[in-house]
Amino acid sequence: FQITDSKGETHEAKFVILCTGVMDVQPEIGGSIETIFDYANAQTVDYCLICDGHHVLGKKTGVIGHTDSAAWVAIMLHERYQPKSLTIMTHGKSPEFSEATAKLVAAYKIRIESSAIVGIEGQEKGKVLKGFTLESGESVITDITFVSLGMIVYNELALEVGAAVDERGFVKTDEKGHTSVSGLYVAGDLRANAKKQIYTAWDQAVDSANAINQRLRIEKRPKL
Repeated sequence: FQITDSKGETHEAKFVILCTGVMDVQPEIGGSIETIFDYANAQTVDYCLICDGHHVLGKKTGVIGHTDSAAWVAIMLHERYQPKSLTIMTHGKSPEFSEATAKLVAAYKIRIESSAIVGIEGQEKGKVLKGFTLESGESVITDITFVSLGMIVYNELALEVGAAVDERGFVKTDEKGHTSVSGLYVAGDLRANAKKQIYTAWDQAVDSANAINQRLRIEKRPKL
């Protein structure tokens, strides 16, 4: 591989571990995605129910999103933690729930608001979330809200060398993170069919580095 960095310097490598990751799609509120950042930084707006779902205990809870994935975030929060209230805000989009998912949403009495979000109500630079103002004039009162709008997958470098990806753009690998391109490994959120947690990313990186080390050692072994 020949890798050119931001200074224009070129580096050669026999093996590369790619850890470019992903980013959650942010809701545009008031014409900017930055509107939500103070709340995200204070974790009154959150993105991972596995990590932080327990924070909804006894709280008025919201989910921003319009697809089945967003609905399932709400369903799982209800089933695991039974928050005080639960509202899905589709932010101006029509709900795109499957029939089975829609039935569960209705059975759990999860409120759906389809009007676009035009403002956030809160205090102390996001530490206190009071809710969201909708274009309809209504307000959704929440103490904590999860964003479920999908992910931006940073797979450009993998695609540049022809690595295979799945339908969502995540890079396909074996159990050690080796891609379809010989010598190219992936660790972390960019890897397909893997948990998106920082501790699993560390573990994947160790597996990939160990696999590369083994290949290098085998190359240097004498033929007996």
